[in-house]
Amino acid sequence: MKRILIVDDDDDVRATIRDALAEQYEVIEAANGADGIAQFDARSPDLVICDVIMPDIDGLEAVRYICGHSPQTPVILVSGGGRINAADYLRIGAAFGARKCLAKPMEIRELREAVSVLLGAESK
Repeated sequence: MKRILIVDDDDDVRATIRDALAEQYEVIEAANGADGIAQFDARSPDLVICDVIMPDIDGLEAVRYICGHSPQTPVILVSGGGRINAADYLRIGAAFGARKCLAKPMEIRELREAVSVLLGAESK
């Protein structure tokens, strides 16, 4: 079973994503960028879903780390904005290596489709 790491400081967002994916994938979670990097190093997920605005290490730094250490691991970056427009964060994340960028609030169907495409049909 493919392993997905969800990195988001919002408990409700993590739970929603986990519930949407847990039937098809092993889901692990991290509540901030620092824990996300630690979980990434310890658990070697097949895909990472990462929020941008978080305490400690933000999602852009986490994406840069993950993509720098494991360029083959697809990253989906999600953002609802912050100091700048969500689209700007997502554009920066794409430059750092995120393969898919989604604005919050996102449709669960859109997230599932992105995960399926990035992991390929063998993930079922």
